[in-house]
Amino acid sequence: MPQLTKRTQSEILIFYSHSYNKENKLNVRVFADDFGVPEDPATISGNGCLVAYLSHYQYFGSSQIDIIIEQGFEIRRPSTLYLRTRNIEENIDVYVGGKVFPIAKGKLM
Repeated sequence: MPQLTKRTQSEILIFYSHSYNKENKLNVRVFADDFGVPEDPATISGNGCLVAYLSHYQYFGSSQIDIIIEQGFEIRRPSTLYLRTRNIEENIDVYVGGKVFPIAKGKLM
């Protein structure tokens, strides 16, 4: 991805409708090599922006979105994320949650 981000530090989110599991609407990949993350397996903030975009442009035929997406399958850290929007007047409320492939565990003291 360096050729796509030469001028500025940025990350790239790519989504497509081919998914590994039939119940998942999209497969998402996020590349942030400039920030030391070659590929992120579960990007909550990026998917929040994605679902707002999908809602605004009625990608699935409605501004109300309630879907399951997958991310991280290609790097053997499969994650399932739940994306939902609710539109009230001019506002889009975004909800993102899900299950990720854990790689570390900690305790806040």
